[in-house]
Amino acid sequence: IEQTQEIIDLSIHDAQYRLIRYLLSKCSENGEHSCKPFVELTISKALLASRFSITSETLSRIFSQLKKQGFITINHEKIILNDPEQLKQLIGEASLQSDRFTKQKSF
Repeated sequence: IEQTQEIIDLSIHDAQYRLIRYLLSKCSENGEHSCKPFVELTISKALLASRFSITSETLSRIFSQLKKQGFITINHEKIILNDPEQLKQLIGEASLQSDRFTKQKSF
């Protein structure tokens, strides 16, 4: 199921959505109630970028945008999620927009 979701994400959602979804999934890996507000990057940014089918530069731009907007704080290899609920809302809105796009496209 996880691979199917990754294929859907790659074909429908933008890179920012995919990165936020990844960060939230790593944050909640131990269950929703034990969610730590940070993610320790255990892979290189280049490898992370390739996972999302984007360049390292694009990944850096997305991290910079999220940081500038106050959603995350970056401390070396630790990504602190300042407000995971706000990030969930952000990708919820993106998901609704892409659903509308797919419905329009199918007509």
